[in-house]
Amino acid sequence: MRDTDVLVIGAGPAGAVAAQEAKRAAPTLDVVLLERDGAVGTPVRCAEGVGDAGLREFANPVGAPWVARKIRRVIFLAPDDSEVKVAERDVGWILDRTRFDAFLAERASADGVEVLVGTEAAGMNRLADGRWEVRLRGALGDESVRVRMVIGADGVEAMVGRWAGLDTRVPARDMESCAQYVLRGIDIDPDAIYLQFGR
Repeated sequence: MRDTDVLVIGAGPAGAVAAQEAKRAAPTLDVVLLERDGAVGTPVRCAEGVGDAGLREFANPVGAPWVARKIRRVIFLAPDDSEVKVAERDVGWILDRTRFDAFLAERASADGVEVLVGTEAAGMNRLADGRWEVRLRGALGDESVRVRMVIGADGVEAMVGRWAGLDTRVPARDMESCAQYVLRGIDIDPDAIYLQFGR
């Protein structure tokens, strides 16, 4: 069984940044970033629109190849087709999440984080010495690793917390749902993000 210091499960933005920050804080630690899909950033989940200040805490978007466009306006569309503009300044960015997620994982790798794609956590349990045994399943077969610290960045599915004994269920009343589409050939303000409600 392999030993490692920190295992981050989920290579989305939160996981990649957590892995990189762990490695930067303690360069001698072995840090592994796990991604169940065959490539970091696919399939695209959600959250291509991000605020400027929050993004700049972790990356400089100016001229970055993972930026699709800048958001200068936010427009809410009501059920009666009226528009409410709530921002008229530089407010954020639309990201190409496939490129952005890969950028963050590559940056973590450059700092010494081991990135494993096509490998998923299949379960975990606490060992007598306080470490965690995490069972992995991937293209190279099944294996287990002994880990001092596990960081769950596995998104809405959030199995890591459950395996650790935490109640990670989110009540239905606290969930928000939406439909998101990629559209081409439509007439919109390219500097705006539109949020439509109702109907």
